Amino acid sequence: MDADRGWLVPLTGIVGVVLLIVAFLVQGEPPSLGDDPAREFVTFYSDNKDQLMLGAALQGLAVTFLVFFFAHIRREISAAEGNRGMLANVAFGGAVIFAAGGAFDATLTFSMAETAEDVGPQSLLALSALFENDFIPMAVGLQLFLLGTGLAAWRLGVLPKWLAGIAVLLGVLAVTPIGFVSFLAMALWIPITAILLALRIRRGGNVAPRMSESARSDI
Repeated sequence: MDADRGWLVPLTGIVGVVLLIVAFLVQGEPPSLGDDPAREFVTFYSDNKDQLMLGAALQGLAVTFLVFFFAHIRREISAAEGNRGMLANVAFGGAVIFAAGGAFDATLTFSMAETAEDVGPQSLLALSALFENDFIPMAVGLQLFLLGTGLAAWRLGVLPKWLAGIAVLLGVLAVTPIGFVSFLAMALWIPITAILLALRIRRGGNVAPRMSESARSDI
């Protein structure tokens, strides 16, 4: 990409977050498995078919933009830690898992909206049960991304230490019973990080200097 436009790359994270928020708003809140009979699921997914399918498509597009942002983070870390480092790969590996989980989540929504009037209520209930419990890949992926990024940023100076510390904390929380806090906080962490990285590029700044071989071997 042209160097004059390179600062736009980290801003894909902001686009991804905005699209994800819009997707969730468009899709709305589905019926709860514990409170509503099967017929309500059929009614919800058939009556809101178009907006649910649109929301699922927007969610898939959001994940695409976020992968570009995650890839930029990987490049920043990789440039700082050198060939022997592993945190860049840990972070991006987690990002890929997270993206796959988000795409699968969108696929379930799209599938239920598309087939609500064709499959029986019990089949729709089964898909809904899977939908309500498909968060594990996203949680694990988010944890790996945040821990890899946070530890690397703290050690290598890729990001301010306070932002790196928040990433590590959110990473620890991601697979706990309050893991939803990490998901919600990412709506702020990603835009802040994206803006800082974009400003660095605009000002002609580089990533943290490459560490010595002895320092990298401790990571």
